[in-house]
Amino acid sequence: MPAWPTRRPDRSHRRARRHGRGRSSHRPSRPPLWHSRPATRPGSLVPSRRDGTLWRVSLTDRDDLHDEILLRLEAKGRRFTSNHRLVIDVLADAGRPLTIPEILPRTPQVPQSSVYRTLTVLEEAGAVSRLTMGSNHAHFELSEQLGHHHHHLVCRACGSIVDIDLDPEIEQAVEAELNRSALIHGLRIDEHSIDAFGYCAHCS
Repeated sequence: MPAWPTRRPDRSHRRARRHGRGRSSHRPSRPPLWHSRPATRPGSLVPSRRDGTLWRVSLTDRDDLHDEILLRLEAKGRRFTSNHRLVIDVLADAGRPLTIPEILPRTPQVPQSSVYRTLTVLEEAGAVSRLTMGSNHAHFELSEQLGHHHHHLVCRACGSIVDIDLDPEIEQAVEAELNRSALIHGLRIDEHSIDAFGYCAHCS
C-alpha cells in the first residue's frame, strides 16, 4: 500500500477554499441485506500491520477527506470540483459500495455522463476503488487508504456488496497466514481483501 502523503494544505486557506460548500445532511439508510454488524465509519481505529503499525486512524473529518482528495487530484493535474465533492460525499455516507444506478438518484444535480467521468477521475487519483464482482454493474467505494480496512460479503443473486470488519486478532492471523503463503511463492503483499460469496437475506 502506498505511503500516506505527509503534505497537507495550509489550513489557513481552508475557509476560502471551502467557500460555498455545505456538508451533506443526506445519509441514505443501509439496506438490511446481511445479518452483520455495520461497516466501521472513517475515524475509527482499524487493524493494519503495514509499515509495522498495528493500529491506524483513518480520516476523521469530512473536511480532511476533501483536503486529501484535493491533494491527490492536484498530483494528477486535476481540480477538485463540486461534482467530485458530491460523489465523494455520497460514497462516504453510504457505508457500502454503490453502483452507478444507486449513485445517480443521490446526485440528481449531476448529469449521468458527468457521474461516469467523475468516478473515472477519482479512481485514477486513487480516491475511489472499483469493484467488479457480484453483478453486471461495477460497485464503487472510497479507497481503503481514505476509509478503513475491510472485506466484502457478495450476494450471488442480486449482486449486493456489503463491507464487513474482522475482529482485530482474526485480522492479524489472516494477514500473517497470507504473508506466510506469499513468502513461499516469492510475493510481497502490500494489501489484501477477502470476498465471501453467498445469498443475502432478500435472495435466500
